Amino acid sequence: MRITPPQHLQPATIDTYDDHRIAMCLSLASLGNVAIRINDPGCVRKTYPDFFATFSSLTVPMAA
Repeated sequence: MRITPPQHLQPATIDTYDDHRIAMCLSLASLGNVAIRINDPGCVRKTYPDFFATFSSLTVPMAA
């Protein structure tokens, strides 16, 4: 399998359907310097309650 990323990422809103894996996986797209909104980020509390706090500590905030 070969995955070719797009030239430019687009801002997106992600529905997690109460699945922590979707929230955790697709939050990584924000590292591509694009706005990503995760609906129901609280679904990660199932496996990693501090995920978004930890994740945000690893990133640099985007300039306004």
